Amino acid sequence: MTALILSGVVGSTAYGLAREGSDIDRMGVFVAPTLDVAGLDWHPHRESRASHDPDVAMHEIGKTLRLMLKCNPTLLEMLHLDDYEVLTDEGRRLVDARSAFLSEKYVRDSYGGYAKSQAHRLATEERGYFSSNTKNRTAKHGRHLLRLLRQGRELLSTGSLTVRVSDPEEYWAFDLMSPAQMLDVYAHENELFEATSSVLPTAADRDRVSALLDSIRAAHLERTTVHA
Repeated sequence: MTALILSGVVGSTAYGLAREGSDIDRMGVFVAPTLDVAGLDWHPHRESRASHDPDVAMHEIGKTLRLMLKCNPTLLEMLHLDDYEVLTDEGRRLVDARSAFLSEKYVRDSYGGYAKSQAHRLATEERGYFSSNTKNRTAKHGRHLLRLLRQGRELLSTGSLTVRVSDPEEYWAFDLMSPAQMLDVYAHENELFEATSSVLPTAADRDRVSALLDSIRAAHLERTTVHA
């Protein structure tokens, strides 16, 4: 039986950007029984679960750690939330290990690369921008790239991350911008991102992460055996 070890509210609510009618998104980490993971029937498609209404995304601990070692922005955010709806002892150990996942290369690649992809979307959506659906989607991409580049800068310069934005109105200003204006914001923020000096190590602490996973797998092997 799987065990949920960490879960919290993410997305616009966590960023402080929720408005009336905004969805409440949740994300979490679960641990599959160790013998299941080691068995013949285990498959990567079992490592994630998603549902809608409500919007929930859950990832197995193995996949979670692999993606965190690549500084996946969505998953790293989960380790920096102000509070959690589910926080077991194992979840707390995962949160406490958040610095072990960080490396300069992957923060630059993941956050800068992700923001670059959002900027590309802005450029390709300029045609047809005045349709309401496209305009709303484009503004969302603009907010996304601004947040990513600022989070990335904070990680590079401090090794920490603040999920909640300091000035929501600055992000909602994208609703009034053209794609060209949003791309100007991107160019400025990306220049700051590229110029940021890093306090991060050149490589993540894989030994610490591996030891954490080994400990969790061993605990869930024991529980599976006891209840078999």
